[in-house]
This record gives sequence, C-alpha cells and structure tokens, in this order.
Amino acid sequence: SSLTGKERKSAVEVTYRFPGKFRLQINDDQKVTVVCNGKTTWSYEEPFVPDEPGQLRITKTNKFPLAQFFDRLKRGLTSNEYYTSRKLENHGYQIDFKPETVKKLGINSAKLSFKSQLEDFNAVSEITLIYQNKSEVKLIIESVATNIETPDDLFTFITPANTKVIQE
Repeated sequence: SSLTGKERKSAVEVTYRFPGKFRLQINDDQKVTVVCNGKTTWSYEEPFVPDEPGQLRITKTNKFPLAQFFDRLKRGLTSNEYYTSRKLENHGYQIDFKPETVKKLGINSAKLSFKSQLEDFNAVSEITLIYQNKSEVKLIIESVATNIETPDDLFTFITPANTKVIQE
C-alpha cells in the first residue's frame, strides 16, 4: 500500500482479449471491478456498508495501462518497437519499455517468470510491474486459460442500482 508501506495481497481475476479488452475483479474486503472495452473504462467500487451507494468512474478512453501492457506483450519475448527484452536466469525475462511506451503505460519495466523452461505465456507464473513512481505490483498467476470464448458483454459494465456515477 502506498499509504502504509506494507505489502497488500488480494485475490484478483483477470480476463483479457486482444486488442484492449480487459476485465479485472478484486475479491477483497473492498471489492473492485475494472472493465475496459477499448473505448471506455469503468472502475466500480462496491460499498463497504450494504445500503451505501457504490462508486463508478467512467472514462472514455482506451488507455487502461494493464490492457495496453497485455496488448504490447502480444509482440512476444523478443525486443521490438515497444520494449527491449532480455532473458534472465531461472526461466524469466526482463522487459524494459522504451520512453514513448513508458509515457503511454506509466510502466517502466516488467519481469516475467515462467513455471518451466517452456517460456510460453500459458506457463507464466509471475509478472512484476515497475511503475514510473518506482512502485511495484506483483501478479502471481495461479492459472492461465487461453483460446477461450469471451462474450463481448463481459467487457461492458452494467451500473448497479444505488451507484454514484462519476464521468471523467
């Protein structure tokens, strides 16, 4: 946490579809859902108290950093116009984003670890993102499912009743 300086752990479910479609659900004490369909990003925080309103921020943008991060990774683990990549020991890669990409994502670099020598995104076990402000977010991947059907409505958010909506 940036407030306390202590490590914070949350159970998170991520659904991603190229290009730019992303759904993230944090199932913690504070439940949060972020949905991006490539044109609009919705960020919803459930209320702490059941009768209180939830809060929804709607942003007309396709610039949700995690969606863009996964879009860039579609280029693979070789250096390209967005980043340089180098192999690390113990089945890992260091991805260093080029200045223009850092500006767009707000992410300086990422470290990817794999479960085995099979360095395929189906075998990714951990992703550590290092942001411009030097904060780190570690995603520990329990399972990856690829080539599954994801309906378009999964990437649209329906506003629950009793929700304060903020348009940005």
